Amino acid sequence: MTINLNIAQAELPKTYEAAKATLEGCNRIDECKRWSDRAEALGGYARIVDDNALFLFAHRVRARAVRRAGHLLKYLDGRGAHMKKGPASLTQRQAAEQAGLSPDQQKQAVRVATVPHRDFEALIEGDSPPTITALADLGTRHRHTPKANRP
Repeated sequence: MTINLNIAQAELPKTYEAAKATLEGCNRIDECKRWSDRAEALGGYARIVDDNALFLFAHRVRARAVRRAGHLLKYLDGRGAHMKKGPASLTQRQAAEQAGLSPDQQKQAVRVATVPHRDFEALIEGDSPPTITALADLGTRHRHTPKANRP
């Protein structure tokens, strides 16, 4: 089996610290999606060649890209206005769609962005970081319904 993966074209920084800094400054949702997609592809390659260090690098970069996209999406409210004073623009859904995110990816990104910073850092930097889905579950606000009174 031949694998055509040109790591040089992935445009990922050589070090994890450089990737973190670049993602923190990322200000476009489509750019975050590209980072996420490239990191996911790199993670797949790492699994094939059984390189755990490369897999963890790719997984952490992807989680940070998804989280940053979620932060950018959270700046938009349902009416298309920026939550912080600014001109009317796209709704969250429109912005996500233009960036190539599915509705599920949009929700997942916003949920990952909702995980408190300290918790996210501790989890993603651990020896066995959680999946993006597990991070999104942590950012989901569960509504507690009162139990019915029993006689």
